[in-house]
Amino acid sequence: TGVVGSITEDGSGTIWASAAEGLFRFGGDGWTRAGATLGLPDDGPAAAHVDRDGVLWVATPGRLFRRASADSPFRQAQAFGDDQMPADLSDDADGHLWVTDPLVGFRLASEANPRQQRGEAGRGY
Repeated sequence: TGVVGSITEDGSGTIWASAAEGLFRFGGDGWTRAGATLGLPDDGPAAAHVDRDGVLWVATPGRLFRRASADSPFRQAQAFGDDQMPADLSDDADGHLWVTDPLVGFRLASEANPRQQRGEAGRGY
């Protein structure tokens, strides 16, 4: 179905893959698309990541979603600027979630609307 942006496995053994066409999960029966029925928008996610606490994070254009457990829906955790397209997610040793964005570089996810400095695009912190 196209190019996979990221792939991750949650604590229940489900494999999640983000692609331009959406977020897909692999269970015993093969790949299925995870969308509105789980609380995600239809626009394709850019990244999926399971943090050290087992929370599944999904970044979409302008928004960040989280799924705390296998039996819960995704909930919007944060809104970014409309021009921001998160490309990757990661957590550090202290459990902070980091976002990579081609426009503003990398930053803590808690920084909802970081300002790009002239000549600083992609350099992050």
